[in-house]
Formats: sequence, structure tokens, C-alpha cells
Amino acid sequence: AHLKLVADQFFTMLMRMNRWERGVMRWFAKTLPRYALALTLTIEHVTAIFAAMLLSNQARLCESMHTDYRLLWRWHAVEEIEHKAVAFDVYEQTGGGVGLRRLAAMQVAIFFPAILFLRHGLLLAKDGVLFDFAQWRRGCVFFWAAMACCEKSWERTAVA
Repeated sequence: AHLKLVADQFFTMLMRMNRWERGVMRWFAKTLPRYALALTLTIEHVTAIFAAMLLSNQARLCESMHTDYRLLWRWHAVEEIEHKAVAFDVYEQTGGGVGLRRLAAMQVAIFFPAILFLRHGLLLAKDGVLFDFAQWRRGCVFFWAAMACCEKSWERTAVA
């Protein structure tokens, strides 16, 4: 439903990116199915980390959001944490190993941030604020605040 909304607002480049990404994942699923599952598991792991960080730091990260968005992000964060457990269980049940997970993690570590940055840039360009440095500064402040929250979450996890 949200992709149709995006398309209706003329975000055609994002739609093309979505088709390309789905095509790449279909190729992996057909030719290297266990690796495709390792990629899915890794992406779900990364998004679950961010979801847990958001839930642990709602006051800091969500305070400026409209109430409807805040509720949507909370629900989505819980959903992402659930996905991680399902993907991991399926991977384990199919005999997936640590080595393949590490290879997938390296790929995701390179491409996931690059794709997110590109998508964000396209959204800023569509809104006419790609070269609005105040907008970039606000985004960077939010990003670094989120990263600081992630670091604290990782430190708590490592100690526990």
C-alpha cells in the first residue's frame, strides 16, 4: 500500500530501485538459496538492532514526531524484532552456517548503508531540499544521536 502511495507521488526512481532489488534477491534465491536466506537474516538482524534501539530510546528519537508516526514506528520496530527471530530460526533449521552469515554480513555492511543513503537522497531531491544544508544538518544530528543510542545498546548487550 505504501509503495502505491509513493508511486502516486511520482517517486518513480524509488519504484525502479525496488524492482531492481527484488530482482537481485530473486536471482540469489534461485541460484544461491541459502545465501539469499543468509542475506535476509542479516538484513533482519540489522533492522532489529535499530528497532531495539528505537524502542529503548523513544523519548530521544521520537519526541519530534507526530503522534501517528510515533505509533507507527513503535509498531514497526516490534515487527522487525519478530522478523529477526523467524529468519534466524529458518536459517538454522536449513543447516546454514556461520561462514555464510559472515559473508552476507560483509555484503550487507557495504550495500545496506549505501542504498539507504541513495534512497534518502532521492527523497530529499523529490522534496526539493537535496541542497538544503540545514536539512542535512538536522538529519546528521538525528543519525549521530541514533548511532550513540545503538552504541549504548551494544555495550549493554555485550556486558549482559
